[in-house]
Amino acid sequence: MYRTFRFAPLLLIAALLSLALLLALAQESRAQAEPAAALPGQTSLRINELMASNNSTLVDPDEPDETPDWIEIYNPTASPVSLTGLSLTDDPAQPDKHVITASLTIAAHGYLILYADNDPKQGPAHLDFALSAAGEQVILSYSDGAGGYIEIDKIEFPALPSDVSYGRTTDGGPTWAVLRPTPGYRNDSDPPWISQVTTPTVPAPASTFTVSAIITDAVTVMTATLHYSASTTATWVSVPMNVTAGDLYQGQIPALPNGTLVKYYVQAFDDENESTRFPLPGREYGYMVGYVPPVILVSEVVVKNDSIPDPDEIGKFATPETPDWIELYNPGTSAVSLNGLTITNDRSEPLKFRLPNGLSIPPGSILLLLADDDPGQTAGGKFVHLNFTLNASDDYVGLYGGEGTAVVDAFDYDDRPAAGAFARVPDGAPWSEMSRKACMTFNAPNVICDKDLFVPLVRH
Repeated sequence: MYRTFRFAPLLLIAALLSLALLLALAQESRAQAEPAAALPGQTSLRINELMASNNSTLVDPDEPDETPDWIEIYNPTASPVSLTGLSLTDDPAQPDKHVITASLTIAAHGYLILYADNDPKQGPAHLDFALSAAGEQVILSYSDGAGGYIEIDKIEFPALPSDVSYGRTTDGGPTWAVLRPTPGYRNDSDPPWISQVTTPTVPAPASTFTVSAIITDAVTVMTATLHYSASTTATWVSVPMNVTAGDLYQGQIPALPNGTLVKYYVQAFDDENESTRFPLPGREYGYMVGYVPPVILVSEVVVKNDSIPDPDEIGKFATPETPDWIELYNPGTSAVSLNGLTITNDRSEPLKFRLPNGLSIPPGSILLLLADDDPGQTAGGKFVHLNFTLNASDDYVGLYGGEGTAVVDAFDYDDRPAAGAFARVPDGAPWSEMSRKACMTFNAPNVICDKDLFVPLVRH
């Protein structure tokens, strides 16, 4: 009997622990079986407007050189609503494609813009997918706590042209239509529409420059203003624009000293105090007074180099990189300085890489730039190394002058070349269908590949 009572407390403790474990498992099982509740107001939220091809409507506030797709969420309730825990997707088979884990709140009767740029690392308002301009669907939902998702709102949108949105004709209403975009504002608002704004001329104007724009509105345009800034003043100057015929408005930028960097945009207000400006902030048109771009050609663009090593890495690394490259050519009879020129693979970022001062190209000669995103190798190296790489298909190369306001030369491609390179053949010739059949010719004259296998001439 003594031995039995001696171990009774231990048996009682074990029994209690087992009972507690069973209760915990039962509670967890019930929690998993019961649908998770949405936070207050979440089920009232609505997908209100979206744009699947944004070129000039809205700038990414976290990366101003980009204009991503966007989705507007509307809160029709009289209280702020948190988006924490909600999911957005463009794929019904993957409802949790983007789960909002950060604290995002929409004010009462307010709007929130989410950027569909497939770049969530930029911040909580950036989604893990982009939209298709060919049309697809967007679904807003929340987890039911048991592996499923409960739909809050869904919209299937058609193919959309650039800078046209698809939205509810009234905020939160049942009818959808193609709209003039109103990101962050009422969908039934109708601000002035600005188009055909005069772009800078080349060579850049050295005298008075007249800027025209077509401005239309469903109501009355009350004011149209040309805003310009000059590097000599660094402030914005406002010039009234006058109607010259129908919806055509004009204003003038006065003559300014040569070398002055000028930026400008147009803004209009209507009689409902709704306004529009074009171009967007950070994308104003510009020119450098009196600037005349030099004659330099983008002559070869190599986008898939698997065999030619980086000469600046040979002997330094066991396995040198095989970088892409861009070749510039001087078709003239005199040497051309590259001072002040920039090169980029992004039209919206013309100042992406400034070529080092002191570079020049002799007449009839080339200059090769390595597109390896390793600019630190330029110092002490044989070649200039750029701060970007090139896509094997669908990219852009632009050479700019006048502080990014004038295109010296550019090349745009949307397919893969046959042998890794696009080139003018011979150097300086126009681009043609044969350009995509060029061989990679590192620091050498351009040639067409006429064989499946070709060993390019390499000069170090």
